[in-house]
Amino acid sequence: MASVRFKYCEGGAARFVQEYPAEKGGAPRTKTEMAIAAIWCDLLNLDAIGVHDDFFDLGGDSLTGVGLLVRIRTAFDVDLELASLFERPTISGLSGAIDLLSVTGVGGRSGGGRPA
Repeated sequence: MASVRFKYCEGGAARFVQEYPAEKGGAPRTKTEMAIAAIWCDLLNLDAIGVHDDFFDLGGDSLTGVGLLVRIRTAFDVDLELASLFERPTISGLSGAIDLLSVTGVGGRSGGGRPA
């Protein structure tokens, strides 16, 4: 499998620069995974990341995780709890949670939102 190296372009959009073999691997397969990978690369100051890499193994901690969730909230209009990151510490895992929230409308800030 290959991982994808990201560089930030103007406006924060990620573009693919180079593919190379990854240890745990897995190149982003969906737009959600690509966006999360770009956020992780920026927050963790990494040039490359695979969708099965563990956030905490890459140097992330709970404080960085809070920043991650803020950026996910901004990018996807969903509210994830910090526990979600501990339960699903990979790009693949978070992507599934985000896509589920996006489809069901639960956890979105506009529209349905959280139950009271």
